[in-house]
Amino acid sequence: MVVKSEIIPLENLALNSYSFRIPKTYHGKTENEIIEYLLLEASIIELMLAIGENGFFAGEQLLVVKIPNSKKYKVVEGNRRLTSLKLLQDPNITKIQHSKVKKVMDFYLMKITSIKNIRKQCLL
Repeated sequence: MVVKSEIIPLENLALNSYSFRIPKTYHGKTENEIIEYLLLEASIIELMLAIGENGFFAGEQLLVVKIPNSKKYKVVEGNRRLTSLKLLQDPNITKIQHSKVKKVMDFYLMKITSIKNIRKQCLL
């Protein structure tokens, strides 16, 4: 197993619907459905505010694995942080709590396009 840190664009990162923190009723659901669940149940607005105010803390890196035959990586650890970053990048990816997400965006006027030092775990 090789573990290394690198910069990965947000569009190449996918949420993990099979995370043990996601209810089984959401396993296999689309990314938008997972984002909506997390918005309603996982304090995403508060996390967006913290990231907007303090930036993305490199000490709490995302742990990801490469999706075979793809340029994408699936998050093993960090669904909430990735959801927050995706919403900060594009508040229109969901319809629920849109006004709250938009207020965070308007307040920080930021657009995040990549995350520094994302920890990528690849099995060789």
